[in-house]
Amino acid sequence: ANFCNFGSLLALLELSALLDSDLSIIAQLLNTYYALVQREVHRFGGAVHKVDMAPFGDRLMAVFGAPQAHEDDPLRAAQCAQAIR
Repeated sequence: ANFCNFGSLLALLELSALLDSDLSIIAQLLNTYYALVQREVHRFGGAVHKVDMAPFGDRLMAVFGAPQAHEDDPLRAAQCAQAIR
């Protein structure tokens, strides 16, 4: 499994409140992030498993090798991580 930390959603919401900005900007930012990450995960043969809200930052979990296993799943996961960075 690969995890992509994308910072704290709570921190983004707090910043938005401080700046008195439109929450739709945060929604648009997160939708763009999810779409880009999901595209890369699928390109390397993985699947987005879940989004996990954690105290140290929210993260997206991608799995490689399920439901379809490949001999080079560890390499695929590493290449995906590089592409996302």
